[in-house]
Order: sequence, then C-alpha cells, then structure tokens
Amino acid sequence: MDTDIMIEEVDVSNLEEQTEMYILLKKFGLSDGSIGLFLENGYNVECLKLVERQEIETLLSTPYLADRTKCIHGLNGWRKSLGLVPVSEPLRTVENLKAPVTRVPVKPSYAATTRVECSAVYLLNRSDRGQAIQAAYRKSQYLSKEAIRTITHIVVDEFKDRFGKLSHEELLERSAELSKHFPSEKTSWYRPTFIIDENGKRIRQSKVARGYLYDRNINYKPIAISKTKIASSNRSADDAEFLKVFTAEAGIFYAAKLLYIIYEYIYLQRRNSEKLKSGCAIMKMSGKN
Repeated sequence: MDTDIMIEEVDVSNLEEQTEMYILLKKFGLSDGSIGLFLENGYNVECLKLVERQEIETLLSTPYLADRTKCIHGLNGWRKSLGLVPVSEPLRTVENLKAPVTRVPVKPSYAATTRVECSAVYLLNRSDRGQAIQAAYRKSQYLSKEAIRTITHIVVDEFKDRFGKLSHEELLERSAELSKHFPSEKTSWYRPTFIIDENGKRIRQSKVARGYLYDRNINYKPIAISKTKIASSNRSADDAEFLKVFTAEAGIFYAAKLLYIIYEYIYLQRRNSEKLKSGCAIMKMSGKN
C-alpha cells in the first residue's frame, strides 16, 4: 500500500527575518501581541527603517497604546544609531491638543464671590474632582456612591468654610440645582420636614429632615470657623476684656497659693528646729544623771 508523504518546505530565510524582528522589538519593550501584529502584516527589520509614525499608530491601536509609545521611542533611538531619520511627527499636533472639546466656565475671582453666587454648580466647576465627575457623567449618565459623596463634600464643605451653615432655603436651592444638573440621578439631596406651596401653605413631607446635603451640613465642622475661635487676633472687645480679668484673677490665685506654700515650708522648718533643740536638751539632762 503506497502512502503519499507530504513534505512542507520551510522558508529558512523568512524564519530568520522573523526571529531578528522579534528580538529587536523585544528590546524596545513590546509585548508578544504587538510583535505578532508586525509579523502578521509582513514587517521585517528593513521595513522598520522606512516605516512612518502614521503606519505605527494605525497598526498599534487600542489596547496597544503603551506598546505604541515604546515602539516609537525605541525606533527613534535605533534609527539614530544607524544614521537614519527618526519616525515622522505625530498625527495629533500640539496645536490640536490645546483646545479641549468642552470647556467649563470658571469665574475669575473666588474670594470676591458672594454667598448667593457660591452655588453648587459654581463650586463643582472650581474643583478638579468636580469637573472630572461632571465629565464622566456626561458620558455615562450615572453617578456612583463615591461620586455623590464627593459632590456633597464639595458643595457643603467649601460653602461652610467661607459662609457658615447653609439655611433651609439654601439647601432647597442646591438640591434643585443638583437634580437639574444630574437629571438621570434620583438621589435624595435634601428632603425637608416641610415645603411651602405656591399659596404659602406648609406641606409636611416627613418627620425628620434627611438627604446627603442635610447630613453633611449638620456633621461637617468648618475649618475657617474653628480656626477663628482660637485665634487671638479675631477676638472681640468683650472677649479681650474677659481674658484680661481672668488673667488677673488667675495671677492673684497663684500668688496666694505660692505664699501659702512658703508659709507652710517656714512653719515646718521651725517645728523641726524646735524638735531638734528639745532632743538635744533631753540628751544633756540624761548625760548629767
């Protein structure tokens, strides 16, 4: 029975080129996945002397962006060592990167902002974290619990540091503002015990006020206020007068206590001296007898 034997011819030269290509790209720090893309598309070492940056960016797209950076950097050094020009300039020029797609308006002076102007959206736009959360929300239309907590801290903390505790009306305004700014989010920013309708009638909503803004407004201790309380330069005239009287009275008390200690010390010294004299007299009398 005859058996046909198929003999596959191996192109040794092609294998050597691929091995040389693999070793060179490994020196650049590329992963095996990225190197495979080069080999699958017929690239060899000679092609790397001619390849343009546009071709590399097309070949190494997501998720090989880090390998793209390593490849371009490695090719630049390798080509310079051979006396060749580096790869061409990037497709996205610096001029194109200067202007972002969306720019959040920011008021120039934070210190000059009044209590009314210091709204929730204003504070979010001034914060790097607030801007990042807004950008992420525009893409996903979703706020995580961590994002909600961060928004609450930005809106309440920075306001209280400058103006003190938010009033009932201010909490209502910021709750409505955040609900409008993040329309798909059904978060309870502030739910008061009552609201007033268009006719001026109070409508009871719940027994206890609740919500992220309300809880933070109650629990957060403003930094600015706590520093002011202990700063001597910010004391009022009454506080200064009280401190003066208190210091004088404390001085009298400690002076009297010091006198008492001195008097007690002198008394004990005299008492010990008298005891010593009495002892000596008794010893003399007993010696005579």
